[in-house]
Amino acid sequence: NAMVGTGLLTIPWAFSQSGLAFGLLLTFIAFLISFQTQYFVMVTAGRDSDYTTTMQKTFGARGWYAGMVTFILVLTVPIVLYTQLLAQTLYPILKLVFEHQGLIAAPSTPPSASQGIGNLEMDFSQFSYSYTCIIVFVALMLLGQLRDQSVFVKINTFGVVFTIVIISFIFYMGIHGLRTQHFNYDLYKERPAKGSSVAAESFGAGDPTIFMVSMGYPHLLGILGGGYYLHNISIPIYKNSKQPKNNLRDIFLGYFLVFLSYSICGVLGYYGFQQPEVFGENVQIQQNFLNMFDLYYMPAVFVRVCTFFQLLAATALIFACQRGQILQFLTGSQDTDSPFANFLVSFGILIGPLILAVVYPHVGRLAGILGAFGGFLVIYLLPTLTYLK
Repeated sequence: NAMVGTGLLTIPWAFSQSGLAFGLLLTFIAFLISFQTQYFVMVTAGRDSDYTTTMQKTFGARGWYAGMVTFILVLTVPIVLYTQLLAQTLYPILKLVFEHQGLIAAPSTPPSASQGIGNLEMDFSQFSYSYTCIIVFVALMLLGQLRDQSVFVKINTFGVVFTIVIISFIFYMGIHGLRTQHFNYDLYKERPAKGSSVAAESFGAGDPTIFMVSMGYPHLLGILGGGYYLHNISIPIYKNSKQPKNNLRDIFLGYFLVFLSYSICGVLGYYGFQQPEVFGENVQIQQNFLNMFDLYYMPAVFVRVCTFFQLLAATALIFACQRGQILQFLTGSQDTDSPFANFLVSFGILIGPLILAVVYPHVGRLAGILGAFGGFLVIYLLPTLTYLK
């Protein structure tokens, strides 16, 4: 659940960018490499309870500092992405409630699923996604002042249920598309010309096209860089295992299930989210597939609510961990008695994600870029260097 989770929201778009066959191949290769470097972590960490301790033993004080800076930077990635996904999930929920209560004007024409949730570009002239980003920012700031995070731990225990809801929705849409829609197939799709809009790209009216290989594959690789990340986080998990001799087997099974989840959801999402009868002609899969559905499409509303609570709980816990890491790095302690210092650290963590969410609401591209950066550091570079040392 920690590795899959809400990353599934961007996987259908990522497969549409990489192509069906190439997407499966890249997902499998990334699975093999990530599991191998996870094995490096398990070997080099030994009895250490934290990987920064391992790096300190291996490289000295510089290893500890490098590890702390790296893990702080990497933990920034999910905070950036989850803040944006929280806003994109909450915005249609609030808009639906406000329209129902008459606080904002309802659409004059009957809504349909193909209309999506509307424009996400920066707009402060009326209630908009931009205002929702600020609401999320304020909510996370307030939650960050709480000392007791147990309620979020309890909510996060339902993460498996929420993940199953997302997978089931993708599965239903994909099977529905395969049963009711005819698809054309083509081998190769070139990257759109620089400056052109992917959303405006058209392949002509009629049946949608499934490409086997596409030059937009870097987005998928970046998303997988975040999706297959469990390396230093896994240490306390397998340290507390009741059967340590099965740790390697269990880790492998976990990675393999993640590979299957991403592969199945990527393939079925590619088919399911470009059905003309649902989304209109020449539809392009959006970076967060939930944004393709209208406010009033009840199955999507239910998935949004489940996704929101999973995101909120996960973001609160990651946020608390990040604040502790920063305080540990700056002061030598993971806690502070100063409310002002706590506020400053919280503000520093969240202001960047807020700005990005407002000015660049393209979560799939962000996941690709930031996931590639973070994945390179914690999946490929640090475990390999430490193992070779």
